[in-house]
Amino acid sequence: MEVAHQLGVKITATMMIGYGETISHRIQHLEKLRQSQRRALDSGKAGFISFIPWTFQPDNTPLGKIISGRMPAEEYLRWLALSRLYLYDIPNVQVSWLTVGLKDGRRGLHFGANDIGSTMIEENVISKAGANHKATEQMLVNVIVEEGFKPVKRKADYTRLS
Repeated sequence: MEVAHQLGVKITATMMIGYGETISHRIQHLEKLRQSQRRALDSGKAGFISFIPWTFQPDNTPLGKIISGRMPAEEYLRWLALSRLYLYDIPNVQVSWLTVGLKDGRRGLHFGANDIGSTMIEENVISKAGANHKATEQMLVNVIVEEGFKPVKRKADYTRLS
């Protein structure tokens, strides 16, 4: 994290949850991100441009043999909302439709997320672990509009294109 901040690069922070960690572990992670963001902003650096909490996908992983089941949607959405409040200096929070699906991705827009992400051209990590959610650009646009928000195309650094 610090190296990217020292270089002034805009990067995304993430946090995988639901793999057996404690609530204390999650809060410690958020606190480290908040402190890192504060240091970056105080020194005039770019800091984190976004934060994406995503859920552990247990299906095809060694850890999945120990930890069964997926994180309940309500728990994920609570952590998404808490992340938005706790990480107030990070301007964008993305709901992970890829791990929680479009139904709960849609709900995440009402729990503090201002970004539902994008379509995946080639995703090789989460899908191999067991995430099987798919979406087209039009599906994501429809979700955003149906939930009462305005879709905007953007670059990876959150520069708006339309």
